[in-house]
Amino acid sequence: MAGGDGPVRLVDSRNTGTGTSTTGSGYDVNPADRPSRCFSLTKKWWVLWKDRDPVRAALRQARAEHLASAIGKQLAANKDRNVRPQTFKDISDLLGIDTANFWRWRAGETQPDVPDMHALAETLGLQIGALFPPRGEDLSRAVHILCMPARVKPPEPSTYAAYILIPDRCENGTLDPRAVREVANQRPASGMTVDLVTRHINAIVNSLEPKLKTVAQEAG
Repeated sequence: MAGGDGPVRLVDSRNTGTGTSTTGSGYDVNPADRPSRCFSLTKKWWVLWKDRDPVRAALRQARAEHLASAIGKQLAANKDRNVRPQTFKDISDLLGIDTANFWRWRAGETQPDVPDMHALAETLGLQIGALFPPRGEDLSRAVHILCMPARVKPPEPSTYAAYILIPDRCENGTLDPRAVREVANQRPASGMTVDLVTRHINAIVNSLEPKLKTVAQEAG
C-alpha cells in the first residue's frame, strides 16, 4: 500500500543546495532555486515541442510501434480465419500504395495522414481508434526512446507518464505528493509505493532533462 504524505523532492547530487533526497541523484527542482530548470516536470513538452526533433521523432516512432503492433495482431487474426489482408503486402495492394511507403510508416520515418488511417482501419476491419495508442502509451514509448542510450527500466517511463498526466498536478518544479500517491495507488498489485514512484520519476528526469534542455535552447 502506498504511503507517505511528506514533500517529495528530486535533488541534483552534483549540487550542494539545501534540498535533501532519499531517492538518489537527480535534478534539483526546488522552485526556490531554479523553478524553470526542470522542463520534464514543468512543461507539457510532448505538446510544446511536438514539431521539434528529437521530440517529434520519438513521438512518431512511438506511434509507429503501436501501429505496427495493431496491424500485426489483426493480420494474425485474419490468417487464422483465412481472410485478407494477411500480409503487409496485401495491405499495400488493397490501399493502392507503394510498399516502400507503407514500410516507412511502420519504421516511423513518415506518418500516414488522417485519410490514410481511415482507409487502413477500413481495410483491416478495425475502428480507427485501435490504430492510435491509448493516452499515455505513446508518451511512455516516446520517453523510453528519448532516454536512450541510458538504461531505462521498463516500469520507469510508464510511471513517469502516469504521473505527468495526472490532472491538476502541481507544475512548479517539485514533485506533487498527491499526484505521486495517486500513481502509487493506481498500481497496488505491482507493489508500487510512493518511494518507488519517486525513484522511477527521478531516473527518467535524469535521462530526459538534458535532451529537453537542448530542445528548449534551440527553440529559443
